[in-house]
Amino acid sequence: MDIKKYIESGILEDYVLGLISDADQKEVEKNLLQYPELKTELNQIEDALAAYAQAKAMPMPAGLSAQITASINNIATGASASSDTTTLAKPQAAIPKRTNTLGIFLGLALAGALLGSFFLNSQKQDLQNQLTQAETQASNLNEQMVTLQLACDEKDGVIQNLEEQISVLRNPAYKPILMKGTDKAPEAEAIVYHNPADGKSYLDIGNLPTAPSDKDYQLWAIVDGSPTDMGIFDLTAATGGLVEVPHIRNPQAFAVTLETKGGNPTPNLDELYVIGNV
Repeated sequence: MDIKKYIESGILEDYVLGLISDADQKEVEKNLLQYPELKTELNQIEDALAAYAQAKAMPMPAGLSAQITASINNIATGASASSDTTTLAKPQAAIPKRTNTLGIFLGLALAGALLGSFFLNSQKQDLQNQLTQAETQASNLNEQMVTLQLACDEKDGVIQNLEEQISVLRNPAYKPILMKGTDKAPEAEAIVYHNPADGKSYLDIGNLPTAPSDKDYQLWAIVDGSPTDMGIFDLTAATGGLVEVPHIRNPQAFAVTLETKGGNPTPNLDELYVIGNV
């Protein structure tokens, strides 16, 4: 017999675990009697599997250990009774019939290890799910913080803008020029705050009709009798308060006309809405 090949076949491990047929079991036991090397290898396999089972076994529920012990004792008692009633031909040389007690123990231990592995994997998955949920919550909180920060920044900007407007209104250097409505819009009005000393001007839209979608309001300064473009403006943006506009030196008057979208180089006097002298 090729001892090495026989050992490498794994039949000894199957024998320890009780996974072979009765015929194969008898054959293994016969070989164990004939070849001491196999008996040595068998002992090593039993020791290794027992150590592995002990290392990997999970704690058993209360009461299960007692049930297993009782089952093993019953199996051992039955095996003992069977051996008492059976007469062996050569008792001094035979290997006792294996009761699979070790195999049962190892099987239960391995099953416990598999259940423990499943339990640990389940716990790992639960922890991973909890971590994912925590990361999602953290991301949502971060987005909320960013939104709140933007809102705070916007609020701070509004407050700062209001403070600047209040300083303009309180500064006596700014001269308010009231532009009153024409026949196009008798109720309309707007104000230009003009500061020759600082070279700044602001527009306050008091009341102007809503402009058509294809039109824009345009501000003009009258200098030496000629209109000077001061740019178009959006009523929606202007309703927030004062809007800084280009500063024109030595104006004689200010006016607002309704022009085509984007403005014109010269005013359409037929669409003059408000005007006021400096």
